[in-house]
Amino acid sequence: MTKLRKQQKRKGFTLLEMSIVIFIIALLILIIVPNITKQKDHATTVHSEALQTMVQTQVNLYLEDQETDADSGKANSIDKEASS
Repeated sequence: MTKLRKQQKRKGFTLLEMSIVIFIIALLILIIVPNITKQKDHATTVHSEALQTMVQTQVNLYLEDQETDADSGKANSIDKEASS
């Protein structure tokens, strides 16, 4: 009867229970961390590719604009501002 009362009054966790919880948390961290770093690297790559495409598009538009101005004999906007 006294053993039953001692077990009912017990508060807190045993060392085994705490060890199991810590092990499970560590296992989850080991699974999650590599996935997070891969996602970060992938996001950086996608961002860089998008910037590269944007810059290439802007360069192409600029070159097309310069060719149009040269073909029509008109001064481009930069030359107009410089002559003013």
